[in-house]
Amino acid sequence: SSVAFDEWVIIKRQRLQQKVMEALHLLAAYYASVDEIPKALGYAWRQVELDPLDERASRQLMGLLADNDQRSQALIQFERLRVMLAEELGVAPGAGTGDVRGGLQKTRNKWIGRGCGWPVVGAHTQHPQMVKAQAVDLVQAERDQLSLALAVL
Repeated sequence: SSVAFDEWVIIKRQRLQQKVMEALHLLAAYYASVDEIPKALGYAWRQVELDPLDERASRQLMGLLADNDQRSQALIQFERLRVMLAEELGVAPGAGTGDVRGGLQKTRNKWIGRGCGWPVVGAHTQHPQMVKAQAVDLVQAERDQLSLALAVL
């Protein structure tokens, strides 16, 4: 039925978005692990653009901003997240996100971004082109499945 198909499409889109977010997260973590902070920042910003309410993405971005001597930008990002969570969901940021903010406010030392709660395990052992290729393959496979299902209709 059409309702069942619509539900299936919604679930597929959500899974695809989760995979894209995970790929971006791993790419940002990889580039942070090899001290290519500007590249890592690009992937972290993209995550926040795709899902501005994702606290893990914002924590990663805040840590990377701080790594790049942009502590004030990191604090601004926290405030944006706090306002959006309050307005759209009626909640406050979680304790982990608050801990990142507290660390940014307390110290002027370089923030160790790899301690902000994003995984580096596995990603640091692969070449960035390999990580990118795997992420693209994952997303393309999901898109192909969705396109095929839509063509059947």
